[in-house]
Amino acid sequence: MENESTGQARIYKIGACLLIAAFAQTSLKQVISPKLGYIDWLLLVTVYVSLMREPVLALVTGAVAGILHDMMSGRDVPMGVSGIGYVVAAYVGFWVSTSFLVEGLLIRTATVAGASVVAAILRLSLYTFTVDVKMPVEAALELILGPTVNLLLSFVLYPAMDQFFDFGRRAKMRRAEAMRNAPRRRKWLVKNKESRWKIKRRTKFKVR
Repeated sequence: MENESTGQARIYKIGACLLIAAFAQTSLKQVISPKLGYIDWLLLVTVYVSLMREPVLALVTGAVAGILHDMMSGRDVPMGVSGIGYVVAAYVGFWVSTSFLVEGLLIRTATVAGASVVAAILRLSLYTFTVDVKMPVEAALELILGPTVNLLLSFVLYPAMDQFFDFGRRAKMRRAEAMRNAPRRRKWLVKNKESRWKIKRRTKFKVR
């Protein structure tokens, strides 16, 4: 288990990543090229945090990312519209992290792709029902190019974030915790070789 100081340091790191991502999301497309606007830096940070297997931290990160996106995008939309897509993406990442081994590259990239598509569909749908109505071509490009560039960027960004968040040490701690509980489970299995159905049946029809 991590101590309190380690948890606080991780929160500070997540806050720094969100601020850098918000700056990159709004500035790079103006300084370098408008095509860089298809990269959803805030979504990449949200998905990475959701893979840490902490639901509250993942949902809070998604909500904060949505607020930052709406504040810095300059669009005349209600505050929190983007946050719905980020929160759902955080939930998708947390569900994957609790169902599969997320240390593998394949699971990570699949999670980024799925979360990007879900977040893009929700954001475009909510923008359509508000004041920001997109043209079909623009919406199609955002829905296709957005997840694609996010997926490609995750190959470079996530290994760097692993070093920043010390992902290797946390993975070793989880494996050590699993091995610590393994002898107890093996002892139970050796002690109860018979199936549960046979044990219940023998107990139920036991002659008194």
